[in-house]
Amino acid sequence: MKKFLLCVISVLLMACMICLPLFSAADAPASLSGYYLGDADGNGRVDSLDVTFLQRILTRLMEDPDGGYSIRGDVDGKGGLTSIDVTMIMRYLVKLKIDYPIGEFIEAPTQAETLEPTQEPTQAVPTEPVIVPTEPAPTEAETVAPTQAPTAKPDPYELPPI
Repeated sequence: MKKFLLCVISVLLMACMICLPLFSAADAPASLSGYYLGDADGNGRVDSLDVTFLQRILTRLMEDPDGGYSIRGDVDGKGGLTSIDVTMIMRYLVKLKIDYPIGEFIEAPTQAETLEPTQEPTQAVPTEPVIVPTEPAPTEAETVAPTQAPTAKPDPYELPPI
């Protein structure tokens, strides 16, 4: 009986650990007035749940409806969430050296105020049209076929064949 009870408790505990990130996502604040860099779920601390959320977003297992997870998780500041961002957060969590201020509070950018113009717009002065002499189009006799087919530049992101 003791073994059965212990087994049931273990299964329930593991189920809670698997489902915890799903329920914590609803607690994330919708406002981005300020945030901690790397704190994807917005709970005020950078932890392994942030890594889990970002991995789920990258693999499209979870959606980022307002873009808040991706903004808070973009630690390299290149404007998009990548696996590099997630790797840097993991390095931060295990206390390895990183070049980004993960865990520091970031003020969210505010919309810039509209400024009134300081002077009147100027009018363009019309000028005489410039006539550029053109060369006559080559005739069929003048065209020469290339001796080699043009070569395409290799795509640096293309994977080699297996």
